[in-house]
Amino acid sequence: YTCSNEMYQIYGMPIPPDNKTTIDGFLPLVHPEDRAFVQQDYLHMCTNPHFQYEHRILKKNGEVAYLIHYSELVRNSAGEPITFLGATRNITATRQHELQLKASEQRLQQYTKQLSDILESIGDGFFAVDNNWNVTYWNKKAEEVLRRPRTEVLGKNLWEVYSEAVPLKFHSAYMQAATDKKAVQFEEYFAPLQIWVEVDAYPSGEGLSVFFKDITGRKEQEANL
Repeated sequence: YTCSNEMYQIYGMPIPPDNKTTIDGFLPLVHPEDRAFVQQDYLHMCTNPHFQYEHRILKKNGEVAYLIHYSELVRNSAGEPITFLGATRNITATRQHELQLKASEQRLQQYTKQLSDILESIGDGFFAVDNNWNVTYWNKKAEEVLRRPRTEVLGKNLWEVYSEAVPLKFHSAYMQAATDKKAVQFEEYFAPLQIWVEVDAYPSGEGLSVFFKDITGRKEQEANL
């Protein structure tokens, strides 16, 4: 191989006087976990007119770098391979950014699952709506208290599903919370189910989160007293 000075700098190798080296000169710098498939890639280069591959290198200072190679196989008029032309880029910054994004996504997925587990285990009913009042979450307790499975409400407009609630405090209070961006707390009787509920609604940039509980028993005790 005859390589440019930049190629040796990318690999962290001293530049020889004639700028020549061999595959064996580069291979020891390839990350140990990548060496096997890099050797396979060298074989593919001999049969493909245009080839691209990536691998990591482990420099003497312990630094890991990500490289991408582009190669072109040059043949003579008889179709016999005579040489390679190629270019190499250091894509470490891009790959590290991608790895950070992937790690962040994994942490977010883990956090989302933990949050979902919590919302499913709490004693309060909970549901969430987006800024268009479409239901985005409906926990088990909400199914129990409001007697409607999540399959019937997820993705649907809250006020279309519960049109009976529009004339009641549910609608006006939720609208107030969404408009004023302030939490609201109230009690209301929902005649279709003959239950009293205590509600805490919290607005966010994504919509509204609503916690509620059935307080019918308490209301009956208060009425008896």
